Amino acid sequence: LRCPRNNSPVTIVQVLRQMAVNEGIGVEKLAYFLEIGEYLAENGASKVPGAGVKNMERDLGERWIGFKKNLDSIRNELGLSSKDIRNTHGEVQAILEATGYFNREKWLKAKIQEKLLHQLLENQCIKRENRSGDFGFESDRRYSGQPAFII
Repeated sequence: LRCPRNNSPVTIVQVLRQMAVNEGIGVEKLAYFLEIGEYLAENGASKVPGAGVKNMERDLGERWIGFKKNLDSIRNELGLSSKDIRNTHGEVQAILEATGYFNREKWLKAKIQEKLLHQLLENQCIKRENRSGDFGFESDRRYSGQPAFII
């Protein structure tokens, strides 16, 4: 697959995804990644986030769990030194701040909350709409104009 402008398909997909996120489309799917960013900010890069471990256990199964349990003996068998566990909290924190991660995280969380609130309000409107006509009032019918409450 080739692009006439020498862009890779991956780059095009990344740009389109970013445009969608900027418009608030699919932001709720990024909540998982926000957990990872928060975890890295708190703990540095030497620990795997709990959410990541659970997903790996689910996706990779018993083989991965066995690998993790026997990691020290496997490293020893391969002639590798012990795991390099050092405090990288300050380094990771500095990188996240310098790249604007925390501002982006704040924006994404607000978008996710906005979308959840919008869905909640929409669901409430649907529930009310199902009772439409109970009282026979003209205002009890669905309003076809612009929504009165915009988030």
